[in-house]
Amino acid sequence: MTPELLDPVLRQFDGGRAAQKARYLGELFPASVGATVEGMSFLEFFQTDREIGGSKGMVAVDLGGADDQE
Repeated sequence: MTPELLDPVLRQFDGGRAAQKARYLGELFPASVGATVEGMSFLEFFQTDREIGGSKGMVAVDLGGADDQE
């Protein structure tokens, strides 16, 4: 991924990600960026069940790209 090619709205996290929600009805969280003061990444954060603290599954969706030739 080339961050410069992303819609600039997807790089705006101010106002509770209001611009992302308004345009896409959802939010983008960079997987490797810190989500908590303890240093947990967003990927780890979203893989943790809030109720029991255990891990939960996630689904990855390959949206393809310019390099895909199929």
